[in-house]
Amino acid sequence: MNIPAAERFTLPSGLEVVLVSRTDLPTVSAWLSFPTGGVTDPAGKRGRTSVCMSLLGEGTESLDKVAFEERQADLAINVWANSGSERVSTGISTLARTLDPALDLWIEMLRSPGMRQADLDRLIASRKATLEQNRSAPRNLARRLWPSVVMGPDHPYGRLTTARDYGSITRKDCLKFADSLGPGNATLFVAGAMTKPQVIDAFESRLGDWKGATPTPDVPPPPTPRKAGIHFAHVDGAKQSQLYVGHPGPMRNAEDYEANRLNAAVLGGSFSGRVNMNLREDKGYAYGARARFSYYKHAGVFAMTSQVRGDATADAIGELLFELRRMRREPVTAEELAREQDAAIASLPALFDTSRQLLATYANLNFYGLPLDYYAGFVGRISAQGVADLRTTARNNLRDENLSILVVGDGDAVLPSLEALAKKEGLGPVIRLDPDGRVLRSN
Repeated sequence: MNIPAAERFTLPSGLEVVLVSRTDLPTVSAWLSFPTGGVTDPAGKRGRTSVCMSLLGEGTESLDKVAFEERQADLAINVWANSGSERVSTGISTLARTLDPALDLWIEMLRSPGMRQADLDRLIASRKATLEQNRSAPRNLARRLWPSVVMGPDHPYGRLTTARDYGSITRKDCLKFADSLGPGNATLFVAGAMTKPQVIDAFESRLGDWKGATPTPDVPPPPTPRKAGIHFAHVDGAKQSQLYVGHPGPMRNAEDYEANRLNAAVLGGSFSGRVNMNLREDKGYAYGARARFSYYKHAGVFAMTSQVRGDATADAIGELLFELRRMRREPVTAEELAREQDAAIASLPALFDTSRQLLATYANLNFYGLPLDYYAGFVGRISAQGVADLRTTARNNLRDENLSILVVGDGDAVLPSLEALAKKEGLGPVIRLDPDGRVLRSN
């Protein structure tokens, strides 16, 4: 396929720009990415970045939340702000014909945010309510706890936000955080119906006097997973258990990324993946099961996941372990490899479908330190992988010992079988966690 080319340049005022010019599209999407995130949240105020970025998107000094949303509706545009562990961003999607008023509204939000106390109170109340609701939802609670298990509860990637943290976040914290976002170290991504001269004219006139640099977080230390064992969190009366089995993995820019991707796909990247065919089609334990590598900026994580019948919890973990060991000791078949190569290549056009998707694709390449022309050689790299390459990479990057295992379900129903499994497989003790990741007791 024809991969849209990205051009990197710098505005006269110094802001770095990545432009994917698509004058055939009637839309423009722009995205300002700042190299900061939740890893910078101070102790006692975890969640500050997430809350404050949400507050940034609630309006401007002159437009409250309702008026701000009405203005977007009038222009048929979308202005947004979001956050992650190591980057925050704010952006806009608009038709080309309404670009000027859309940019004016977006930059007003960025440089003159409303930051109203009532909006902050509502956001914090909502997050506290979500934490409380997650206590009774195995899937959501497991998603919350998993980073603290596989990365470590004190690691920047594994620290959990509590209700007390949310309650300590103030409007002053958010004003200070918003003020810390500056053009230095930031990157502006633009995709759609704009040329380089149009980008320079539109953004230099609006951001040329913007000063300051966004502080960048320190590179985090290596992961420090919780000690080996089955970590368990109780949800009273849960009919199903949420499972995570995995370990820290290679980074996104690793040389063997393509082989890692294909191995994970064979193991559980689709309906035909081994763990899904085992747990769902053969055993009937679950509606589905998956395996994948996911990535932080400076670390990777491998995980197999499934939500299974409560009475099949221990047996399902046993089958996940079986499939993981099989990936290490047996080569994938030529048919499996060809299937997942075809699927990876077929998924490529979706990365460039819309101006918003174009932005996400190139922003991710920039975030992980990959070249902007990375996808020009993607088909060749995927196609070049052979059965022997996948076997070598599986042995290097898929572990079958010292695993991180997390189970969230009804303890009365599943703990005896988990303890038996842990003893039989030599997995270590069953370690009980509360919804905030604190150890309750260890067997």
